[in-house]
Amino acid sequence: MEDIPTKIIEIQKLQSEIDRRTRVEQEAEALICQCRFSEAVELLATLD
Repeated sequence: MEDIPTKIIEIQKLQSEIDRRTRVEQEAEALICQCRFSEAVELLATLD
């Protein structure tokens, strides 16, 4: 069984990735609102 500090580190890494993805999605949404669709698609493709 893993110890608690290790699990905390894993959770922090996961949260960082969620935060990064959220920022990318928000930026893509802003690009879509500006009718810059191809740029938004390229940006979203970086999430794969």
